[in-house]
Amino acid sequence: MINKTITPKDKIHSLTGLRAFAAIWVVIYNMSMFEGVDPGFVRNIDWGIYKYFISYGYTGVDFFFFLSGFVISYIYQDNFTKNIQRDNIIKFYKLRLGRIYPLHFSILILIIILANYGVFPYNLNIKYGPTLLNLTLTDSWGFYSKGSWNSPAWSLSAEWFIYLLYPFIAFMLIKEESTRYYAKLLATISIIFFIMNLDISNTTDIDDGVGGLVRVTFGFITGCILFNFYRKKTLQKLPWDLIGILMFAIMLISQIMFFDDIMAVNVISYIAITIFLYALVHSKNILKFIFANRISVYLGKISFAIFLLHMPVMKIIGHNFRAEFLNIVEENNQSDMIFYLLISLAILLILSSLCYHLIENPCRNYVKKKVNRDLNKS
Repeated sequence: MINKTITPKDKIHSLTGLRAFAAIWVVIYNMSMFEGVDPGFVRNIDWGIYKYFISYGYTGVDFFFFLSGFVISYIYQDNFTKNIQRDNIIKFYKLRLGRIYPLHFSILILIIILANYGVFPYNLNIKYGPTLLNLTLTDSWGFYSKGSWNSPAWSLSAEWFIYLLYPFIAFMLIKEESTRYYAKLLATISIIFFIMNLDISNTTDIDDGVGGLVRVTFGFITGCILFNFYRKKTLQKLPWDLIGILMFAIMLISQIMFFDDIMAVNVISYIAITIFLYALVHSKNILKFIFANRISVYLGKISFAIFLLHMPVMKIIGHNFRAEFLNIVEENNQSDMIFYLLISLAILLILSSLCYHLIENPCRNYVKKKVNRDLNKS
């Protein structure tokens, strides 16, 4: 039997707020860690002890993958656990494309236009090669490795890969079983992931096709399993606020203690993220206050735009104000560096908010209404 409408679910606002944290963590990481990423002055800021936290900011992408698996299961799982209907699959694909593609496409076209007018810097290798892959959301699938118009879109491509598989993952893995079944399932996929991750964890090259697909598959399926623990009300009476704070602290401490051991930090981080996410959905006190307040939730709503826009915005700012930034780097003026960092972030947040309200949210609502209207007619 096909569900004719998309049944609204009560939103778990703390998860939306977590998206804001993950997005901003990735933004600061990209602004501060890589040569050639503008505005390059951020690499010269004296971060002090925070450098350890920033150095592992790519972990924010994994938060997105875990969250995606949990939220997608929360909304769509019931459509695929009993049987797989063609119309349900098509409905799911349309809704996910309506969620992620309009903003991605708009940013991509704008980047190409600005590049042709010299406003956006680009490498000749990426002028033609990845355009088709960017347009088809396949740029992280290992077909081409010479660049991308918008490098953060690699994770969008990886998520599209797992979205295509989700109906079949839900049908094959999600059963009306005991929590012991899901515990065994989580242990099994964790072992498989860590075996596959032995080589991947020795690099922070998140644009690597195989590495990206392995990360999204593990994180997403783990999120799906966590939702089923949540659905079965597993261990819900534990002091989850305290446990969540402890897990976050463990993740941060591991980044200091094992700063030069990427493998160790990744393993600890993935375990900590798993438990932290489950703690967050049960939070009733401090974690809920931090992640479910109005500011966090709003930033979470525009986090997709923040993530997709941050590299283009950084490149445009750095390309057009390079002389000014080189000057403050030469003078090692820390206060000016912090000031321009805050200005860059403010510009990013304003543009992200505009993109959310003018492109992302209207397009998503239009697709949702159209899909429901078409299904009701069938």
